[in-house]
Amino acid sequence: MGKRFLAAGLACLVTLAAWTAVSMPAAQDIVFTAVRAGDPLGRHRVEIRTDGDVTRVKTEIDFHVSLAFLTVYRLRHTSREVWRDGLLVSLDSQTNDNGQEHAVQARATRRGLVVEGPAGRSVVPAETMTTGSYWHPGVIAAERLIDTRTGRILEVTARRVATERIRAGGRTVEADRYRIDGDIKLNLWYAGQDWVKLSFRARGSDVDYVREP
Repeated sequence: MGKRFLAAGLACLVTLAAWTAVSMPAAQDIVFTAVRAGDPLGRHRVEIRTDGDVTRVKTEIDFHVSLAFLTVYRLRHTSREVWRDGLLVSLDSQTNDNGQEHAVQARATRRGLVVEGPAGRSVVPAETMTTGSYWHPGVIAAERLIDTRTGRILEVTARRVATERIRAGGRTVEADRYRIDGDIKLNLWYAGQDWVKLSFRARGSDVDYVREP
């Protein structure tokens, strides 16, 4: 029992150290073109703005699938996050998923983050991040994420797979690839603390994010 307790304590300390070692990214615009089966699917844009200890993040996603010049699927998503001292304090998101409207909110309280959305109401620890937080490399230490489209709490694990040379932002960079498993499955690449690529599988096809200059 003592050994198991000590191992669990050390694991928590390692996770905390990894978390605190990651600083908030600087103010920037991150833009990806999403490609599915070789065809452009849409864009994913993240605007990060910092004022003192407060960071505001706006995410916009606009995807569409066409068949014979007709749009057969459309996804529009906008979320706004406010962070203070490295912790999420509020989230507001709206999603139009092929005509179905969804909204999710999260607010920091003394009990933790209170999340409300189509999946219901839940309370999660203050350090919980979201599926819109891939711009923050601390996401690889997360054990749970708030789904910004449904409000569902996703259980996840991450592991480093390899260091690879990839094209991102019009240049070749060396990036660490991490595999996220659990309630969602995807790959994330970071060059240092800079998010440079993402890939996942949807409806039988691979979707790759290509970082724009």
